[in-house]
Parts: sequence; structure tokens; C-alpha cells
Amino acid sequence: MNKRELIETVASNAQITKKEADAVVNATLDAIIDGLAKEGKVIIPGFGSFEVRNKTAREGRNPRT
Repeated sequence: MNKRELIETVASNAQITKKEADAVVNATLDAIIDGLAKEGKVIIPGFGSFEVRNKTAREGRNPRT
């Protein structure tokens, strides 16, 4: 499911317009992003948890050489 499909599903389930559903989905995603930026972790019971992780850089290779 992509963002467009999520908006359509929210609109049909909540019986609202797609424009209103777009605003709801964007507000939700913005709240999750802000929570990650401030606290580094967002937990939504029954849905999932989101966490900022730092990964070490990997060494790339040039396939031509």
C-alpha cells in the first residue's frame, strides 16, 4: 500500500473527502516525523514503533575498476 492508496482507504472508511483524508494522513505522518526528530522513538500501541538508528558507513566499490 502506498500513500495514495492509504488516503483513499481513509477517505472511504471515514466517509470524508480525499482532500480531507490527505490532510489527516499528512498530519499524522508529520507528527510521527516530529516525534522522531525530538525523542528518537515513537511507539503507537497496536500499530508499531518507529526508531531512529545510526548506521555505519559502508565502503562502496566501483564495478569498472
